[in-house]
Amino acid sequence: MAIDPFTVIVRVPPGGLGKIMTKTRVWLDDQKIELFEFTTKLDAKGNSCRFRFRKIADADLFRVEFVSPKLLGHADRARRRKQKSGRSNRRYTQ
Repeated sequence: MAIDPFTVIVRVPPGGLGKIMTKTRVWLDDQKIELFEFTTKLDAKGNSCRFRFRKIADADLFRVEFVSPKLLGHADRARRRKQKSGRSNRRYTQ
């Protein structure tokens, strides 16, 4: 399956799968976001989890929270949270 904008891959170190699954499930429930698909893969580097979403806005929020929050500035994270709470950004409306 090709990676698309609706897909987020989270690398998980060996032994960390249960922890990341719990954290992501709680976060998804709190945000009221429903996954389209969830799969895991084990390789030499550890596990990777593939999360697919129905909306790109949901995938972006998840990506910010679990993949690269330290790479984004504080203002950008705040802007994304505001978009999530209002869900009024036309770019992401389907």
